[in-house]
Amino acid sequence: GSITKAEDVQGLLYGTYDRMTQTSYYGRDLIIYGEIRADNAFSNGNSGRFINPSKMTMTVNDAFPRDTWTSIYEVIASCNILIGLDPAAIEGDLAEINHYIGQAYALRALGHFDLLKLFGQQHVTGGGDVGIPYIKEYKGDDLTPSRNTVSEVKGFIESDLAQAISLMSEALNDPSHVYMSNWGAYALQSRVALYFGEWGKVITAAEAVIGSDQYVIIPEAEFISSWFTKSSPNSIFELAYSTTDNNNINGLSQIYRGAAYGDIQALADLQTIFDDGDVRADTNFMIGPGPETGLL
Repeated sequence: GSITKAEDVQGLLYGTYDRMTQTSYYGRDLIIYGEIRADNAFSNGNSGRFINPSKMTMTVNDAFPRDTWTSIYEVIASCNILIGLDPAAIEGDLAEINHYIGQAYALRALGHFDLLKLFGQQHVTGGGDVGIPYIKEYKGDDLTPSRNTVSEVKGFIESDLAQAISLMSEALNDPSHVYMSNWGAYALQSRVALYFGEWGKVITAAEAVIGSDQYVIIPEAEFISSWFTKSSPNSIFELAYSTTDNNNINGLSQIYRGAAYGDIQALADLQTIFDDGDVRADTNFMIGPGPETGLL
């Protein structure tokens, strides 16, 4: 095959991260779904974007869920190529190769977790209702896989994260935070457990991250500026964008700002939910007042 050296494995992994930055995934849409389907914001239809998701009237023919579904499974497909490799058959440092494959396990878990939150019936008691197909093999024989139950998906996510942690080495973690680390996998473990209300697991995984002494809660005075800082000490895992490699007009900023698309508008009472002195209500953090009032 074409993957014979550790550098080849690394290159494929870089491509996996690049797929995660697509507009239809973390590059915009996944984040916007959380905003407009919660109590934060809505689509004002300024450019005709996100109207159906905002009204929760999406159908199988709507481009938004279709494109996000496709983009996430593309990421998972890349992960499965990596996971299907035989490390012993690849030239290079074995620990380094395993570290790359461990990242793929964590990203596969993250992709399925994101899909489950968007498309699963996880709020039905018991976990026996339909979730999403958990795909573990690249180009498997089943081209129309059935949905796994929510409980099954949860179990597979947990298994993938445990495998990720076992394969990754703290010594090989990239200091830039733009690649998954063993601590990132622990943090995701905690987040998954939090989502399902398993408090003991939440604490155990979170304490592993805290005990690493690699991250801090940013002081209030530095909170706003931290968003402009690469690999801020309060960041465990982030995706890289640059001035030449970004989603430009189809990125996050354009859908928020009134001078551009400006479809996503904060609800009138959003700023009032914060306590006095909360930095998140600072006008430097929320754009306004003026003609863009209500726009984040």
